Amino acid sequence: MEEPSTTVSCSCVKHPMTMGEHICGGCGHQFCTECVVYPFGSAKPPLCIACALERGGVRRQGSGPPKLTRRSIKERLALQRRAVAEVAEAELAAAEAAAAASPTPSDEDDWLSGQADPIGAPGAWRKEY
Repeated sequence: MEEPSTTVSCSCVKHPMTMGEHICGGCGHQFCTECVVYPFGSAKPPLCIACALERGGVRRQGSGPPKLTRRSIKERLALQRRAVAEVAEAELAAAEAAAAASPTPSDEDDWLSGQADPIGAPGAWRKEY
């Protein structure tokens, strides 16, 4: 029998128009946030509702996509972890580049501290009696 591919799809199995953010630790398919539960805590991979019910003793019906092998599930989870780490690194690099590019205000221009005249500041208002 041919082993299923280890590529990670983008949409939820139950909701095709929703982005799949989690991979089930039982069957290996991708699900949205509404379709998964964390019965063993957030440190372990989540389970889809069908796999969680099966582990709880409720019989699984033959409907739905077939389960993937343990090896392919681990590969998909590793791919997802790598993708999340790459996105986090890219966001951090972009934030650092934006922080380096933006000028920092000097103490002389800080009119909130009371050291500079607020009248000359852009957007300042003046109240006269």
